[in-house]
Amino acid sequence: MWIVIKFDKKKINLLEYDLNNKIGGNTKIYSPRFSLEKFINFKKKNKQIHLLGDYCFTFNEKFSQTNHLNQVNYLRGVKCYLEGSKASQNEIISFIKYCKSHENEKGFLNPDFYKLYLNKSYKFFSGPFSNQIFKIISLQNKNLEILIGNLRTRIKKEKFLVQPI
Repeated sequence: MWIVIKFDKKKINLLEYDLNNKIGGNTKIYSPRFSLEKFINFKKKNKQIHLLGDYCFTFNEKFSQTNHLNQVNYLRGVKCYLEGSKASQNEIISFIKYCKSHENEKGFLNPDFYKLYLNKSYKFFSGPFSNQIFKIISLQNKNLEILIGNLRTRIKKEKFLVQPI
């Protein structure tokens, strides 16, 4: 059974260790993430951004038993787990499949993860327009025509990471 856990990012290794040793069985942790290249002080640095922030999906067959599920709150690195995961198994599984279908060979989400719509506002995560809000004027196969303030320009879809607002 899949559950959603809110975790401390600094203690993810402790969480994985405790899940395998205290819960036992075959435990899987899945947290979809993007890889960004940012320039900080004229140096190129790779940064990973978790799509769900400090939440992750965790699978173990033993989570269907209440006593194992109650143990999760007391593991190192766990802030809490979201109840109601049992009722939402189909939605969780379909979301994980969608994320996995949009991953590259390194396990990071592709820029085409978000569906783009005309006349909607988006925010750049990467590139020279980082943190700028823009509106899509026209969608083509590989290009987007966008409007940033009064500036109208054309960009390639796969070059930039964007997030809907």
